[in-house]
Amino acid sequence: MATPRISCLLQIAVLSISANVSSAAAITSRLVAAQLVKDLPAQTRSLNSEL
Repeated sequence: MATPRISCLLQIAVLSISANVSSAAAITSRLVAAQLVKDLPAQTRSLNSEL
């Protein structure tokens, strides 16, 4: 009876790790998007000055 329990625990561990990775990726993409939005005014100003 030990092996099914171990495989179940392994599946739970893998699922939680993948959930953490996907949430970390979502947080990172949100941070990158926020940084891009913050940089937009500066980018448009530099574009306007180049024009």
